[in-house]
Amino acid sequence: MSEATFTDRHGTVWDTTLTLVGAKRIDASDYSELYDGEVNMVEPSQELLQDLLVNRPLVAALVYTICKKQADELELDQEGFIDRLDGTALEAACTALWSTLADFFPQAKTALSELQRLRTHMIERANTGLAKITKTTEAKLTAAVDEALIDAANKLESV
Repeated sequence: MSEATFTDRHGTVWDTTLTLVGAKRIDASDYSELYDGEVNMVEPSQELLQDLLVNRPLVAALVYTICKKQADELELDQEGFIDRLDGTALEAACTALWSTLADFFPQAKTALSELQRLRTHMIERANTGLAKITKTTEAKLTAAVDEALIDAANKLESV
């Protein structure tokens, strides 16, 4: 499977290859509910690229616009398409979008790849932090439950 493809939760493979026509379709679309600035894929701003690192609704909308012809073949509107993007599929769609952006802007491939690497690193860091929090919380809850059980046993013995 190409890096510019992803699979949704229904098993449909989507091709996010960006063409000039697709970029112009994005530029002609309205994303004002999802992004404060101008969405221009022909000449994307640094702010837009930074926002694509964290703005999942915008990523989903852009991927839908890129994949619109495919979605139309399946008779899916934007809501139907986005409903197929669970967490795993949305992450895969985001990765596919970054891959297609790097292919569409070969002169910026190194910078875009670095942004994707940083994004991946931050996700891994967040997951590591969550794992530590989970482990600490589990240890505290286990200790509290053990203490409550010992306290309850002591009270029963004193009756």
